[in-house]
Amino acid sequence: MNTEAPLRLLQILPRLDADGASRNAIDMARTVIGQGGAVIAAARTGALVGEFRQAGGVHLDLPFESLSPLARWRIARQIRNTLGKHRIDVIHAYGRRGARVARRAARTMGIPFVVSPIGNDDRPPEQWISPDMGMADAIVAASPFVASLVPQTMLANGARVEVIPRGVDLPRFSPAMVRAEKLIRQAQEWRADDLPAVILMTGRLSPGKGHDVLLHAMARMKTRHATCLILSREDENQRYRETLLRLIASLQLEGRVRFVSHAPDMPVAYMIADAVVVPSRVPEAFNSVCAEALAMGRPVVASCVGDTPGMIVPGKTGWLVPPGDAEALAASLDEALTLGIPARAALAAEARAAIERAYSLADAQKHMLALYRDLTRPRRR
Repeated sequence: MNTEAPLRLLQILPRLDADGASRNAIDMARTVIGQGGAVIAAARTGALVGEFRQAGGVHLDLPFESLSPLARWRIARQIRNTLGKHRIDVIHAYGRRGARVARRAARTMGIPFVVSPIGNDDRPPEQWISPDMGMADAIVAASPFVASLVPQTMLANGARVEVIPRGVDLPRFSPAMVRAEKLIRQAQEWRADDLPAVILMTGRLSPGKGHDVLLHAMARMKTRHATCLILSREDENQRYRETLLRLIASLQLEGRVRFVSHAPDMPVAYMIADAVVVPSRVPEAFNSVCAEALAMGRPVVASCVGDTPGMIVPGKTGWLVPPGDAEALAASLDEALTLGIPARAALAAEARAAIERAYSLADAQKHMLALYRDLTRPRRR
């Protein structure tokens, strides 16, 4: 029987939005709260604030993007007040700014903290890890790729690095759990119920995600009957969306490429796809889309960047292509769409098994909780 007191966790992250770091934070919040603990998230308001509060978390809206000295002072004061008021046991910071705030607060209050580097389209990977992170009690890397970015100087100074993938909720992302009526309803909403073949791309609208590479690949594909559905919120990055719409028109892809609204149930969305494409130009700390699609047994074609090469075994669980190479992307999508039924079944089984072995959310949460517990136990002298 576990006799340890429930944890009280403070999470510091840029924004509670539809991104991998926020999803990871909410998943951990559910676990800690489910064990009787408490979680406070200091972050800008975003799309996932409601979900975080429904999980039982307390949201503290802080303007981390502000660089003024007065704003920094106010943020530091609010963080210190939160640590004392809620009797926080451990701090988990995400990203460079979160690490800076957490380091100062932890040093002042004597509270252990861990930090998770997060990907940033505006920074090359070697800049994802800041000097402040070297002061953390542990650096939590979402993949071996992120762990490889930790500078040797930090390691020489005793930095502790724990590789804990963000993981996939395997009971939820399971083909067996998708109900037929939900599948039919979502396909009808997207007007995809009578499409011969569907290529699905999901993720935020950002140049780093490689939407333009996908469009050029669509223009080169031999499989002309395939339709590409790009998931995005209607209010997301309107300027970039307009750029993509102009490119669709110039490549004469009207009718073959469509923007569709985000699905409330992503396992259902993946099941509609005959292939899932991840044409990222820039690395990611953890490729959640790739991992989830593989767990659903979908053929995945992805750029060979970041942690993705560690997820896909070419020819067995998917295809890897050079980033920005529309020709290679088109050829791999053609191959994925021409798989026969036995080959698709074999790929699906292999892909699911690979995710179960290495990317279980339950296993990742156990590892993270063990780390929190280890850092909060009194040290013997």
